[in-house]
Amino acid sequence: MTTLQIQALLTYLGYDPGDVDGLPGKNTRRAVLAFQAQEGLETDGSPGPLTQAAILDAVANGRSREEAARTPEETTGTFWDGIKYFKKQEFA
Repeated sequence: MTTLQIQALLTYLGYDPGDVDGLPGKNTRRAVLAFQAQEGLETDGSPGPLTQAAILDAVANGRSREEAARTPEETTGTFWDGIKYFKKQEFA
């Protein structure tokens, strides 16, 4: 998979890789690390073949990021927290 595809799928699953721009940066690495930790994979921040297979499996089986795994910075305490595919900033 390309970095752009990985970013798009991580976003779909509820992880925040930052801008979906195809550039591997610190936000993408942080999102990959969080995904790997939740899925019980080796947490190295690299979206290698095992991580990519797990991402595809998570999408296919509807395993999104657990709400408890979200950081306080990612929650607002409002109804926006329950919206899975959009961010409040997209409606500004």
